[in-house]
Amino acid sequence: MSGGGHFSLEPNAPLFEKIEIDGKTLASKIDPQLIVTTGSRKGQPDNRYIFSTNRRRGPRSGMWRSWSCRGVKVQSKADRVTLSFSGLSAGPFTGALNVHLYDSSPLVHIEGAMAIDKPDVAYIYDALLVGQFRTIVWKDLSDQFKREAPAGEMKSMAVRLRTIMAEQEGGTIAVFPPPHAWFFPRDSDR
Repeated sequence: MSGGGHFSLEPNAPLFEKIEIDGKTLASKIDPQLIVTTGSRKGQPDNRYIFSTNRRRGPRSGMWRSWSCRGVKVQSKADRVTLSFSGLSAGPFTGALNVHLYDSSPLVHIEGAMAIDKPDVAYIYDALLVGQFRTIVWKDLSDQFKREAPAGEMKSMAVRLRTIMAEQEGGTIAVFPPPHAWFFPRDSDR
C-alpha cells in the first residue's frame, strides 16, 4: 500500500491539496484547523497543578486557528518523516503544525505543537479536518453505523470509539484523536 499527500503553501489555501493511497484520491483541498477555547485558572497557594478552569470567573474566548506558513522543515528519523509547517497560531498560542508520515502505513498524524507565554491560562481544543466530503460516517452509542451528508453548522455528536470517517469515491478517511490518559482534578471548580 503506498500513499502520499500533495501540500499547498499558498496563502488562504487548504494545506492538503490532495491525499491519495494506491493511486486513488481519498480527499482533496483539506485543511486542518484548531478551535481553542481559553479561560483563566483559579490560583491556589501550594498547588501548582491546577487541572480545571473556574468557569464562573475570568475571560473565556473561542478562537479559530490562524495559518500563515513561514516555512517548512523536513525531518527524517528511522521509519518516520515529519513535515513541520511554521506559522500556526490560535489565540494566544503560537507554534507549528507537524505532519508525521510513517513508512508502509496509511496513518497521517497531524499535531498542533504550540506554546503560550501567558501565565494561568486554561484551555481546551478541538481539531478538525475541513473540506468537502460526500458522506460522514460514525458508530453511534448502540454500535450502529450512521451515515449523513454534511450540511449546516457543526454539531456535537455522541460517537463510539472516538472515530468519525469521511467517505469519498476513492476511499474513506478516518479521523480520531490519539489515546489519552485521564487525570482527576486536584482542585475544586467553584
